[in-house]
Amino acid sequence: MTIRWADGIQELKYTIKGPCCEAPSVTGGTVEDGDTDVDPETINSDGKIVILFSEDVFGNIVLQTEGGDNIGWLGKIEGTKGTLELVKGRELVNETVYVIDCKISDAKGNAIDFEIIFVTRGKA
Repeated sequence: MTIRWADGIQELKYTIKGPCCEAPSVTGGTVEDGDTDVDPETINSDGKIVILFSEDVFGNIVLQTEGGDNIGWLGKIEGTKGTLELVKGRELVNETVYVIDCKISDAKGNAIDFEIIFVTRGKA
């Protein structure tokens, strides 16, 4: 941009960047979408399920049955990590399909809803 004044010229240069349009993604965690033969006792012993995201996010994370019923675990999202904490009496069981339902956004307003579906192993 060039500004002309009565006594001179001033040139100003700006770099304009477009808005980020890439939504956050899952980068890892205790379980991954499509996992089968997950040992429920290992997760129950740890007392939590952790999901890692590609950037700082905010939103909701819920553990559900395949039918959409909330299991009752405590979900929270802080920074790049979502955590589901076990509530005593609501432990994972064998031979069950579980769904982690996430609705998250980043600071730039990019939002995404997704599910991580995993199946616990059969009884030994």
